[in-house]
Amino acid sequence: MPAWSLLFDDFIGQYVVGPHYGIEEVDDYLIEKIAHKDSLPLLWTSEDGLYELRDLEWDKTPSIGLFFSDSGRSAQVGFYIQGMAWVEESHRGKGLGVQMIKVAAELMNGSPVGSSDLMGFSEAGEAAHRRAHREIVLDAYEKGLPIPQGVADEYNLKLDPHQIAKSEMFTLATTLRNFFEPHWEDWRLEKAAWMGNSYREKLNLSEIPISHNMCRLTCASAATILASKDIIAIVKGGEPVLDYQLDGSAICTSSGGMETATGEWRGHYWLEIPLLSLILDITGDQFGWEPVIVTDTSDPRYAANFTNPEISEALMYVEMTSEKWAGQWQEEVDIDVRDAHKTTPFS
Repeated sequence: MPAWSLLFDDFIGQYVVGPHYGIEEVDDYLIEKIAHKDSLPLLWTSEDGLYELRDLEWDKTPSIGLFFSDSGRSAQVGFYIQGMAWVEESHRGKGLGVQMIKVAAELMNGSPVGSSDLMGFSEAGEAAHRRAHREIVLDAYEKGLPIPQGVADEYNLKLDPHQIAKSEMFTLATTLRNFFEPHWEDWRLEKAAWMGNSYREKLNLSEIPISHNMCRLTCASAATILASKDIIAIVKGGEPVLDYQLDGSAICTSSGGMETATGEWRGHYWLEIPLLSLILDITGDQFGWEPVIVTDTSDPRYAANFTNPEISEALMYVEMTSEKWAGQWQEEVDIDVRDAHKTTPFS
């Protein structure tokens, strides 16, 4: 779950505080030799261009190096490795430790620590993590993201009714995502067994998001599940309109579906909840976004251009599996789900 949706205790994990946990000296092995610095993935650059954060690509995740460059010379002056943070003394007081924690949280899409072990922090280390968490939450609040009520309460943030509804829907959407993931995997394994090696090789299952091509099937089933909770969710979808050239190339002439994180448009299905003016999307990570998205219907990343008859026909092809999954939700997650498969998931 994204860092802004976590309480501070979940953000930092199990920990104790004591002066003996501070880093007094740094072993040489913790400082990367910088000859290959530019080949390391860049994660962040300071506004003045003097500091960079790069992924050290260690086995321990996250492993982030802080580099300082001036007058053509570079040096590693800090790191953040699984909750252990250090900044060279002459570079302290600039918020660089906090920045490393924030970048680590984004990299991990959740807790920056990357370990479930009991951690030990100095008072300064705990304070840096708390400041990083606060800044992450405040930034999400300003962007209108669905911050849970408990997280908002930690920093005395007031949520309006729309924000509360968005927060509650995010919690439900996260539960839905957790439910569907193993069913996506099982569905793919069954299809691979049926279609053989050609399917495995074409899809390259090890290198794609688990949600790849799961949007239509998931929306159909999720709409049924939500209907059982008296939440009307309408399946929406679209695809870019392409104009094919004489040389066989295609030009996108009209937006449709979802805009990817790299600025391209792809065919996609999602859910809209009219009563709340919200979009619910739990397969957007296949396009470089978060695994769980709850956003306003005005979000420019979405452009619906499928008609209701087109959606109705598309859902017919996934009806059997979508109803099967809705029934398994009742058995595995929600004992109060009623026979809602007769509710039409669009209008």
